Amino acid sequence: MRISTTARRLAVLITATATVTATANLAGAATAQTVGAGERVEIAGSPPLAASTPRTAASPLPTERQIGIEIVLPLRDRAGAERLAHQVATHAHAPLSPKEFATRFGPTEDTRHAVADWVRSTGLTVQPSPEGSQSMSITGTVKNLNTAFATTLHATSRAADAARAPSTPPSIPKALQGKVTAVLGLSTTDTVQPQHVRGATSAQPGTVAPLMPGPTVPPAPGDQPGTGCARWWGEQNAPVPQRYRNQSNQNCGNSAAAMRAMHQLHPEHTGAGATVGFVVAYSNPRILTDHNAWAATMGLPPMKPHQLNPTPFPTENVGGCNQADWAGEEALDLAAQRSMAPEATFRTFGASSCATAHMYAALQAAITYNATQILSLSWGAIGETVNPALHELISSLGVQAAIQGITLIAASGDDGDNSARTPDGKPALMLPAANPWITAAGGTSTGLDRAHKPVIETGWAHTRYTLSGTTWTKENNRFEHGDGGGGGTSAVYPAPDWQRGIVPEQIAQGQRAIPDISSLGDPYTGLWVSWRYHSTSFAGAMGGTSLAAPLLAGMIANANQAQGRRVGFLNPSLYQLRGVAAPRDVVYADAGIWTPTDTPGGRLRGLDERPQTLQTRRGWDNLTGLGVPSGSGFLDRIGR
Repeated sequence: MRISTTARRLAVLITATATVTATANLAGAATAQTVGAGERVEIAGSPPLAASTPRTAASPLPTERQIGIEIVLPLRDRAGAERLAHQVATHAHAPLSPKEFATRFGPTEDTRHAVADWVRSTGLTVQPSPEGSQSMSITGTVKNLNTAFATTLHATSRAADAARAPSTPPSIPKALQGKVTAVLGLSTTDTVQPQHVRGATSAQPGTVAPLMPGPTVPPAPGDQPGTGCARWWGEQNAPVPQRYRNQSNQNCGNSAAAMRAMHQLHPEHTGAGATVGFVVAYSNPRILTDHNAWAATMGLPPMKPHQLNPTPFPTENVGGCNQADWAGEEALDLAAQRSMAPEATFRTFGASSCATAHMYAALQAAITYNATQILSLSWGAIGETVNPALHELISSLGVQAAIQGITLIAASGDDGDNSARTPDGKPALMLPAANPWITAAGGTSTGLDRAHKPVIETGWAHTRYTLSGTTWTKENNRFEHGDGGGGGTSAVYPAPDWQRGIVPEQIAQGQRAIPDISSLGDPYTGLWVSWRYHSTSFAGAMGGTSLAAPLLAGMIANANQAQGRRVGFLNPSLYQLRGVAAPRDVVYADAGIWTPTDTPGGRLRGLDERPQTLQTRRGWDNLTGLGVPSGSGFLDRIGR
């Protein structure tokens, strides 16, 4: 593993813009609301200290502390950029380089000069930005930031990892209205979370290629025979009432070969020549060591020199960001991508923390440097009723990625329609997956036999049952984390042209609907992964749409290899595929999974029984989208 020259340049820039208390949450777009005598405008969406925050707990940040922020500037000719993005997606136009993108659509020089002049006048420093960047990197003291934005930055508590927030809504001079889209860095109160779920712990995976008979993972002392995890579907089946036609114990964790078999990949599909990457929070220094240990278990060779290229960002300790959990996400993403494309080149972008703006700053860096052809985003936040500037930023980054021929694939979530997570109990989508410039990845439950042939494949949505005597009793449908892939209808984004006539109107109702495509998501039929972070370690099955997204990214690496070019923005092409090139449709299967360890006495999880509002159906559905991409037909036709 090495830190590439590009990564080193990027790290230098980020170090300059993010010190001990680096960039964080979105501040927002300037609105017409005036402040004071009309000389300033508030920046919407940078929430001040919550009314419920005790002022005895909050305290002003030290005035001499250095902080880095990003000021996001508007695109030039947004409508023209969107038209070109569609042309590149349909290969009517070649992708642009970041420099060409900046020349045609980047912020104007007048905008950059006006904002830079104001920044310098407040005592803040403008740092160098790469060509194609939609933002301006700023560093300075808390004192100067307070002056520039007419507020006071506070810590929200006395904890060492306390978030920060302005005491009052920040503002900018009215003369800059329309020249600033968003500000990253004034608040760290909003975070995103990884969308992975752990299944059975196991010292070894199920079957690998070549098949490794190995001993069955033994049951725990006192368990009945058949209550251990299954190496393949049905290999272990607990002696409990069989509610379903196809019932199995939870999987010990599938192999890399199994992932490839699910997508009907052949030996020549290796991803050679393609570069695929992902954005996570933080960067585990053990990633190469852990990955090579995992690869050896899977029968894969260790990474070649320079095959893995990390871009670590300066780390910030932010409450709500579990670094060990993100180390598991990093291990899962890399294992999934390499399972699908073992000879690709891999780039990781480890954001400073899981604060919303840290994550989007890392995504912007990955797109601006154009160092990878495909990016998977196995994280998100529930709800679309957020700062409008966040929607604008995601769309702008999505348009730039499409113009440069970069594929973006995001996890749709692990809590079904999220109605168990929202305050009002109503369904809600996850960002960034809901954005139409991003391909949303749904999840399946897939059980394979010992030869990696599918026994069942259905939508990942669990209905939980516990055993009372000899009777299965259905639990309530308030999902626990990891009970199903995300999906549903957007409350913000209108239906894109490429979904019209394919997504049923009774579901879409004129709006964007997700997911677009799917891959394996169920942690109880998941991928075997092993990793360590300080005193935390794990070996066993992992899933979630955090697994589906990087598996699909690896699939597109094979498409880039097969076609000898960047496939780029997928969505318009996906919805036009027919016949052997179309994703494999996913429908209901009469199946259930026994999970003896996730609750005392065990639990049976029925699959795809519509516990909420999501369920598979023929054609597009709101649980698995168009289905599972598979085979040479898909690889040769996607994007054409």
